[in-house]
Amino acid sequence: LPTPTTTTTPTTTTAAAAAPPSSLPPPESIRLRPRVVTLNIMVAGLSGLGKTTSCASLFESWRRGGGGGGGGGDGGGEEGEDKSTTVVDPSRHFERYDASANAILRVRIIDTPGFGNRVDHRRAVRPIAKYVASRRDRQYKAETSPSLPDLDATYRDEEGGGVGGGGGGGFEGTDHLVHVCLYFLSPGRFLEIDRHFLRRMQREVTIVPVIAKADTLTDEEIAEYRAELRRAFDRERIESYDFDADRRRRSRRSRRGRSRRGEDLSSTSSSTSAPPPLRRGRRPGEPLAVISRDGLYPWGESRSYDPHHSDLCLVRDLLLSEHTERLVDTARARYGTYRARRIAAGRASDAARYALLLGLLL
Repeated sequence: LPTPTTTTTPTTTTAAAAAPPSSLPPPESIRLRPRVVTLNIMVAGLSGLGKTTSCASLFESWRRGGGGGGGGGDGGGEEGEDKSTTVVDPSRHFERYDASANAILRVRIIDTPGFGNRVDHRRAVRPIAKYVASRRDRQYKAETSPSLPDLDATYRDEEGGGVGGGGGGGFEGTDHLVHVCLYFLSPGRFLEIDRHFLRRMQREVTIVPVIAKADTLTDEEIAEYRAELRRAFDRERIESYDFDADRRRRSRRSRRGRSRRGEDLSSTSSSTSAPPPLRRGRRPGEPLAVISRDGLYPWGESRSYDPHHSDLCLVRDLLLSEHTERLVDTARARYGTYRARRIAAGRASDAARYALLLGLLL
C-alpha cells in the first residue's frame, strides 16, 4: 500500500506581516493631518486710535513668530498710518503652523471704519452689525446648501494667496463667523458712542475692550480709568470677555481645597494664590491697554512690546494661543442658537405654505 501523504493548507499572510521589519516606515516618519483652527477678529472703535497700526504690528509679529522687543511696532506701521479704513475690510489674513500641537491657525483681520468719519456716530454702528449678521447668514447657507457657489471671492486678498496660506487667495472651507471684536477705547474717557456700540454689539459677538494710546496716560491715570470702565460696564450691563476668569476660578478652587484639607491659608496665600503681577495698576478683569507703535519723547520713550508700557504682547498671546478655541466655541454656540431659530422659522413657513396650498386645492 502506498504511504499516506499529509496535505497542508497554505496560510495566507498579509503584506505587512510578510514584509521584513526593515522595510516598514519608521514611526517618526508618519505624520497626521494637521488640525485647522480659524479665528476671525473684527477691529472697531473711534478714528485715530491706531486700530489698523496696532493690528498690523500685532499679527505681523505673530506671523513671523517674533516675541517682544522694541521692533514690534515696525510691521505694517506706515501702512496703518497712511491708510484710513473707509469700508469694512476683511482682506488681511495670516496663517501659522504650530508643530508642537500639529495645528494650523488661520487668522483673518476684519478692519472697520472709524466712528469719527461720520456725523451721526450711531449710524456708524449699522454697517458693522450688518456685516456680522451677513457672516452668520453666509455660514448658515454654506451649511444648508452644499452646492452654493463660493461667495467669499469679494473678501479675498486681491494680491492672491494668504501669508503662508497655500494659494487660492483666501481660506476656502473655513469658518465664516466673526468670532471676536477687538474694541479700542479712547484714553481717559468713556464716550456715548462706546456705550452704544458695546450695548448694541454684545448680543452679536464677543467683545474684548482695549484702551488705546496708553502712552498718553500715567500709571495712576490709567489705573483710575480702568476702574471707571469697570464701574461703567457694571452700571450699563455691558458684558466683555474676561481673560482673567480662569485664573480667578483656579485660585478659588485652590483655596477651597486647602481649606478642606485644614491647611493654613494665611501662610500659603502669598505664594500660591497670588496672581502674577499685573502691569500699570491693572487688576484682574479690567481692560488691557496698548501702545500701537514705539515712541520717543523728550522725557523718555515708550515701547509697544514692553510689558511695563503696553499689553500688546499680552493681547497677542491671549487671543492667538490661550483663548483661541474658547472664543471660537463661544461664537459657534451663539451661532447654534441662531441656526436653530432659522430652522424653526423655515419649518413654520413651510407648514403655513402647505396649509395655504391645501386650502386652495380644497
